[in-house]
Amino acid sequence: MDWTVEAALLALAWVAKTTPEAHAEVLTLFRELARNTSSYACYTHALVCAHLQLPGLLANEREVLERRRHAIEHAEKGCAPMTNSQGGHT
Repeated sequence: MDWTVEAALLALAWVAKTTPEAHAEVLTLFRELARNTSSYACYTHALVCAHLQLPGLLANEREVLERRRHAIEHAEKGCAPMTNSQGGHT
């Protein structure tokens, strides 16, 4: 596991929640990372959990993230692919 990436993701979520000027940039970064993580990476769970902490998520975005978090936490090996709101892979 790459704990430094996970720590950075959680720190960025905290910055976005506590520094309004940073929120949009962090949200854009998290969306881009999620879009470019088509298969499981060691930091995927941390990314999804950090992303879910951000205010201002669209309802369908939050739903996709919640499904992804659930899939990771309940998958036998934790390697379920990320899917979009239509059920397709992102």
